[in-house]
Amino acid sequence: MKLDYHPPHLILNHFPSALFPVEFAFAAIGFYRQHFTFSYAAFYVLLAGVLLGWLAVAGFIFCWYSHWVKRRTGQSETNK
Repeated sequence: MKLDYHPPHLILNHFPSALFPVEFAFAAIGFYRQHFTFSYAAFYVLLAGVLLGWLAVAGFIFCWYSHWVKRRTGQSETNK
């Protein structure tokens, strides 16, 4: 899998941002219904969103560094 194009971007960047509204919904349901299962689910969804967010940062740094090395060594995308 190539890390320079969209499928990893979709997973690493958009999926964590979609988890935060889900966490809010679970927390609200857990609060209003006094059902702690939803509160636990909200915690784990928030934890997954934060961890995947840090994974997105690591992926960005990796892609940026590989692009920087290619530019520094004179290799470009069109010279393949």
